[in-house]
Amino acid sequence: MDILLGILVASAAGLMGFLWFKGAFIPLGKPTRTVNDTLNPAHSYYIEEEPGKQLFSCSFIEFDDRGDFLLAEQLRHAQDTVKTLAKSEQPLVLIYFAHGWRNSSQSGNVPGFFGFLRQVANTELAKQQNWRVHGVYLGWRGAIFKPVYPDAASFNTPYDQNLIDRLNCSSPCPGITQKLETALYWTDKRLPEYYISGTSLSLAVHSLAQTAKRHNEHGKNKVFLIGHSFGGLLTERTFMNSTLAELENQLAKLETLKPGETVQFNPLSFDTVLLLNSASPSIYAKQFQDYLIAYGHAMVNVLGNAANRPVFISLTSKGDTATGVAHPAANFLTSFSTTLRRKYDGNRDSILVNRDLTRLNDGQIEVPQSVYYDKTPGHNPLLVNRWIEPVKQAKIPEAEIRANLQTYSPFEQNVRSNMLAKDENYFFTSNAAGSNNDVWVVRFPGDKLSEENKAWSVWKNFLPFCWFEKHSAYWIIRCPAEIIKDHNDIWNQRAMETYAAFFALVEPGEDPDVGD
Repeated sequence: MDILLGILVASAAGLMGFLWFKGAFIPLGKPTRTVNDTLNPAHSYYIEEEPGKQLFSCSFIEFDDRGDFLLAEQLRHAQDTVKTLAKSEQPLVLIYFAHGWRNSSQSGNVPGFFGFLRQVANTELAKQQNWRVHGVYLGWRGAIFKPVYPDAASFNTPYDQNLIDRLNCSSPCPGITQKLETALYWTDKRLPEYYISGTSLSLAVHSLAQTAKRHNEHGKNKVFLIGHSFGGLLTERTFMNSTLAELENQLAKLETLKPGETVQFNPLSFDTVLLLNSASPSIYAKQFQDYLIAYGHAMVNVLGNAANRPVFISLTSKGDTATGVAHPAANFLTSFSTTLRRKYDGNRDSILVNRDLTRLNDGQIEVPQSVYYDKTPGHNPLLVNRWIEPVKQAKIPEAEIRANLQTYSPFEQNVRSNMLAKDENYFFTSNAAGSNNDVWVVRFPGDKLSEENKAWSVWKNFLPFCWFEKHSAYWIIRCPAEIIKDHNDIWNQRAMETYAAFFALVEPGEDPDVGD
């Protein structure tokens, strides 16, 4: 037995030594983007589109394993860039992206995000309104080993070879490192959940957003934040807590409102926060959703339907097995954790209702708190409050919308039409077969929801209470795999067309009724 154990230890040590010799590990405490040189985009912390095209650009800010800035010059340059762009006559569209597991500032997410920025900047609407699009890529060590790149053809940009340094920053042993990285899930997860989501990240996120909104004389600057996978966890842990003071300040204003006065529903510097296939334990989403339901009820009494606008959107694919299967498997022992021993009362804690829509009797059923940790928001039936379902194109009521689809691409049409602000919440995506565009509807749970999705949401023969609370700025949405195939399929064309529809919700002057 001792000999066998010695062989196993020696083999493991030999394998790690081999990987170290091959340079498979990510260097710790070192930035990967250290110059400001548009001619060297793979190592530059500022890159931009080719001259002569609709100009857009991207800044990089990298963080170490304790959440501190790896290179302070990155932040200073990003702040100067955003301030200059915000003060110009061009409306600024500022889009952040926080990557997830197994990614970095030198991974496939860089050309994917760059391709999305290009698509926003090159819409006819962007050209007509003279938008200046700028991205901010929030980088951190998303893995122990260097990333493995997918095929370049999957990127929506021809510049993937230039934007990242594949030669020096990719894994030399992709098959081995992929398997070992999976075994290091808990080590990787601790970084965004407990270490990186701190002061420096909060400073980077808020300072740039507030600069964009503060220097906004024409009132047209827009700010969006996207987080994927562990980047969604990072975003929740950093951003959501830091917004409560501003939201509470708005609630305080309601107490002193005079007749004819109103308040702004969204006082934040961000117009929309979009979490993609979030790998965050849903206990954080539960707490924030509970708060925003109360916030929405207070606001709707003053603002009416204008208070039904989503600000926070968590979008999860049904095909995402990484968060739907692997996350629960990795966290299946959480029910034994001393910090998750609480049991919620299904009635008193407003979690469940009977299937006949009546409230439960006290103590009728208890919900273990661990179910909010071993499930991510988009895979937790107690939290999902919106669904994306297909509809037939013939059901679209506006003839004008159908006619516009003959002129504009689905991406352009979604940005222009703001259909999610209408009663039926339509949006459009390219058809995978290349025929007619597909049409989708975002549905609040109710009679119109498909039987399959209704059945998924039933928890021990009870319905989730969130089904009956429309007044929440936090939409937790399940979408079909036809839009986002799996956990990492976030930069395909249909997915980006879906993001465009959600971003269109922030257009000023709309009072959307986002019911069923």
